[in-house]
Amino acid sequence: MTDRLVSLRLLNVTRDEEDGCEWAKSYTPCVGGEPVKPWHKALEIQPNHDVAQVIYLSEPLMTDPAMQSQLLRAMEEGYGSLPAAAGYYDLPELRDFVCQKLLIPEAAFDDGLNALLDQQPPPLTVGLQYERISGRRKPLVRSRETTQIYNLIRRA
Repeated sequence: MTDRLVSLRLLNVTRDEEDGCEWAKSYTPCVGGEPVKPWHKALEIQPNHDVAQVIYLSEPLMTDPAMQSQLLRAMEEGYGSLPAAAGYYDLPELRDFVCQKLLIPEAAFDDGLNALLDQQPPPLTVGLQYERISGRRKPLVRSRETTQIYNLIRRA
């Protein structure tokens, strides 16, 4: 069920660690009150002809230059809170940070990152560390001429 909600962009699942134990934490990028970000779009539901309920879905347009600028700013803030190794940061951890900060779905982060990497010159570079690939720490998938995966990121 969780995987289905993540693929529908209604739920994000992050990894957290406390006292040497790792666990998964879920939250929604949607909001129940007035939208807190411009990319929250209203969805009105009226179950069984009762009082209408409104939730705001998080639907950012990641090809929009203004949204990409916000994404880059949030990533810069994330770099400051994450440990670096040889200038690279853990991409899944950065994704978790940015998605929580901006209230965007994980897939939207990946869409925005792919759009940034398509720019010439790209403002970021990505890399791969094989030991850290796992299903729980989803890497970035880039499907161009060939499909490649990445789990490290750094400023260009």
